[in-house]
Amino acid sequence: MQKLFLIVALLFVIVPLTLVKAAKTRCTAERLRATYQQNIQRGAEVTHLQRKTWWRNCPLSIRKSVYAGLFAPAQISSSSVSVSSSRHTLSVQSDLPILGKAPELQGLGQWFNSDPLTIASLRGKVVLVHFWTFECINCIHTLPAIQGYWDKYREKPFVVLGVHTPEFTFEKSADHLRDAIKKDGLTYPVVQDNDFATWNAFGNQYWPAAYIIDTQGTIRYEHFGEGEYETMDKAIHDLLGEAGA
Repeated sequence: MQKLFLIVALLFVIVPLTLVKAAKTRCTAERLRATYQQNIQRGAEVTHLQRKTWWRNCPLSIRKSVYAGLFAPAQISSSSVSVSSSRHTLSVQSDLPILGKAPELQGLGQWFNSDPLTIASLRGKVVLVHFWTFECINCIHTLPAIQGYWDKYREKPFVVLGVHTPEFTFEKSADHLRDAIKKDGLTYPVVQDNDFATWNAFGNQYWPAAYIIDTQGTIRYEHFGEGEYETMDKAIHDLLGEAGA
């Protein structure tokens, strides 16, 4: 009886793991896009992609490759377009609110994927500041989307800045952070904020948190936690449009 119980218990562990592994093996970019479209057509809520089993069970590399292409740029209506006679470029006035002047980056440590940056030096670009830490599961869930924005808009005046503010002491290690950046395939600028100086300058309280800054250095969008990926994508697109990019 004990042996039978052990065999049944092992089956409950091995079979689900095998199925998950098989699902990941079968997952391709084409199938993931198709699943997304099927959910949209059925009217399903897919804002919180990272919570969907069919999304999580795909390898991270495939999720990243798919994410950048999921959300087509919003159509520009003729009523919202203005033309600059001097530059002859289209610009769209965004209805995103003014949330205050973005504070300068402060007390930062080592930089990864970039030379040191400042908010002042990034004037003229739309900037997504993403507060995260590599052991926070909610932060990890957002990384494919954040990398996706970088992949999608990097040729435009746009920068993603990952501000790594550690929750635990061991997360302060530059080597551990470097390993996490490599493991998660992050290619945008990331910087250590071990003393919470930039965190405090923004008045931030959450992991993860996202702040989008317009080309004039003003915060126009903020979001805390997971989700709102389509909304964030649209905010970036609208602010780039506002700048005529």
